[in-house]
Amino acid sequence: MARRHHSPSSIKLGMRCMHAWALCYIGGIREPEILWSAIEAGAACTSRQRATALGKAMHTVLEAWYTPGAKPDWRGLPGKVANSGAHLLPHPTKCELVAVEQPIGNVSLPPDTSVAPRPDAPTVGLDVGGVLWAGFKDLVALVEPAEIKRLGVDAPDRILLSDYKSTANIARYALTPAELLTDVQANLYAIDVCERYHLDSVPARWVYFETKKVRRAEPRDAVITYANALDIMAPAVTLARELDAIASVADAPKNPLACGDYGGCPHHISAGGPCDARRSLGGLIQARVKKETAMALSPEVQAKFDALKKGGAAAAPATTPAPAPDEGAGAATPAPASKIGGVAKPRTPRAPRQVPAKPTAPASAPAATGTVGAVLALQAELSNAQAIAAEAEAVAEAANADVAAVLDKIRAAVA
Repeated sequence: MARRHHSPSSIKLGMRCMHAWALCYIGGIREPEILWSAIEAGAACTSRQRATALGKAMHTVLEAWYTPGAKPDWRGLPGKVANSGAHLLPHPTKCELVAVEQPIGNVSLPPDTSVAPRPDAPTVGLDVGGVLWAGFKDLVALVEPAEIKRLGVDAPDRILLSDYKSTANIARYALTPAELLTDVQANLYAIDVCERYHLDSVPARWVYFETKKVRRAEPRDAVITYANALDIMAPAVTLARELDAIASVADAPKNPLACGDYGGCPHHISAGGPCDARRSLGGLIQARVKKETAMALSPEVQAKFDALKKGGAAAAPATTPAPAPDEGAGAATPAPASKIGGVAKPRTPRAPRQVPAKPTAPASAPAATGTVGAVLALQAELSNAQAIAAEAEAVAEAANADVAAVLDKIRAAVA
């Protein structure tokens, strides 16, 4: 049965795992949302609920910044996170027109007949390929020429599409400009802007805000053409129709390779959910490494881990990483756009840690044949897999030690 509408988040979930999509959108199994104010007051929550609540609270601050007469609160954690990247967005006083949290499309959606309809549910959608899509654009602005130049974006029509993304780690989770060109959300929103303002293309700036102790934000820019956006959406339209044809949760196939995505699927039995998909050995190793590393691996460790996955020797990084900016102080009121954000601080490079080398294989004996040969071959493959798993554990432990050393330095500096 066709859904009332699809959204970028729902289709991305369907791309990763149809079974997780069916549990959420057919079975109605969703993690309850908790407001950031409730979390600040001590409400119990999962890490996923906390991240969602903080992201929405940060959006509220930036929405207020662009709303005439509203007073954004820059003092709390959501405000400080927003403050770290506000200079990467057009300053409200430098915009001739601003559309904040505007829904995409103008086609009226069918009535919401769900048991508990959401008060903030969209009422209009965008028709792309005969499928209705709904969502809310964070910001579309007509920006002054001088401000366009300051931001360094390619916007000859001066219309800029922007979106705010809160994340635990920019290096690990932010899209690259090339990935932004193929992102469903970015292309869907670009189609709406192009149709609404009669454009052939629109510049998109996705700003990523880190939510950990170091205040850091980075932009990702891409110019999305209307024609290319329609091409990108074609597979999503096909998938939307396939999802609409799923009659029940039991009919939706499981994808064990997606069980460890984004910290682990909340529907999996290991997280208390109903899905009992069996994860592969590679997926388990990947999930373990992601779980045990609290920040992105250093270039040295990442190079070693990449080499381990390929079964070769670890290679040195091609270039020296740029120093990470230090935490910037949040302001009670927004400073001019050029003044908001963190200050870069050089970081002393650390010597790469050594990963135990693979034991040298003994001299080969005459090859066995038949059943014995098959068993020996399987045993050899198992031993090799165990060695790779052990080396991955060593990489994770080395990364954890690096993280602990950085935290000790930060605590010492604060003390």
